[in-house]
Amino acid sequence: MKERPFWSQLKHPLRDLVLAVIGLILFRDLLLHWGDVTAFFGAILNILIPFLMGGVIAYIVMPLCDFYEEGLQKLGQRIFPKFSDRDKTKGVSHLLACFAALITFLLVIFLLLWLVVPRLIDSVTILVQSFPGYALEVYKKIGPILQWLNPNDALSATDWVTSARGAAQDLTTKMLNLGNLSASLSSVGHYVGAAATLVTNTIVGVVSAFYWLSSRKHFALQGKKFLFACLPERWARQLVERLQFANHAFSGFLSGKLLDSLIMGGICYIGCLVIGTDYALLVGVIVGVTNLIPFFGPFIGGIPSALLIFLDNPIQALYFIIFLIILQQVDGNIISPHILSSSVGVSGFWVLFSILFFGGLWGIPGMVVGTPLFAVLYSILRDLVNAGLRRKQLPEEAWRYGNLESLRAETPDGTSPVEAPKSEKK
Repeated sequence: MKERPFWSQLKHPLRDLVLAVIGLILFRDLLLHWGDVTAFFGAILNILIPFLMGGVIAYIVMPLCDFYEEGLQKLGQRIFPKFSDRDKTKGVSHLLACFAALITFLLVIFLLLWLVVPRLIDSVTILVQSFPGYALEVYKKIGPILQWLNPNDALSATDWVTSARGAAQDLTTKMLNLGNLSASLSSVGHYVGAAATLVTNTIVGVVSAFYWLSSRKHFALQGKKFLFACLPERWARQLVERLQFANHAFSGFLSGKLLDSLIMGGICYIGCLVIGTDYALLVGVIVGVTNLIPFFGPFIGGIPSALLIFLDNPIQALYFIIFLIILQQVDGNIISPHILSSSVGVSGFWVLFSILFFGGLWGIPGMVVGTPLFAVLYSILRDLVNAGLRRKQLPEEAWRYGNLESLRAETPDGTSPVEAPKSEKK
């Protein structure tokens, strides 16, 4: 038998060694030029921002688009029964549904901006103009205490009001954007460039959202095709199932929380109007937006709102706190469970853990998406644990592990260990 040459015997080991050395060199260069790498990916991310914005918009309005498409198909079957099953008719209804969903989304945003922003600016203006008076009232309450604690360094009422007035002017400049824009051409160019970029990204995002919506089914089929081409069939099927569960969890949770927050903000606005506060719209917006955050949202929005009303009228602040507590109980026990009929499937402890963990990683967006994301990860870990127990022929129910002496798998006839015949227990 002819011996194989020495180089052919070392072909695969040499190849692996060369690949390992190349990988180490690339990893070293990556660490040495980490700043350039992050700048490169940051530039790519800035380019893709309009398309990512379009994807987020498409994902939000996708349930509305499905609703419109189903309604248009039913309407087509009634009006044109002979032609409603053709592909062209379905394609037209699909495009019309995508267009109608985007128009609805844009109209809602426009109405919110048109109705809320002017009133919101008025509320902030009233707050800023009244800030020195609030500061004087606070000084009257705590000024004697400060003078008693430190007579030498305590501020006078005039100094206190002067400091409050300066803080109010800074707050006006930041919140209402009323700085001296004509002071320099560079600042004007900065604001104009930022506005132009925002408008451009918004227009491109809306256009890309239409393409995301109209091609979403085709993109889903292409994604499945790619997964089955690159992965073993069993892994590809499992990954597709995970992605479908993730889509169900995220879409149901986010759409439900948006509707719940809109209802909460509206009820809070009406309640503040009944109470008589001047900041009804501002408080309603704060409570509605922060209600998107599970568990901590009511506290994040309620505490600053109560303090804001307290500066104007302490009695109204007390009424607001009582009203908000009742409203949160109604939301937690009636409104939210009715809207979010399909729960995320995790306990309150894990909801709290997911909010703190993902909020620490990604801030406010992490607090919003942390619960459905953790629900997906939790379901994956749960299925992996159950698969391991099935391989060992052990029960999947957690309560059966309270007594390890009687722990055993289910019998072949389907009875549980508790229901197993006495002859088998010996």
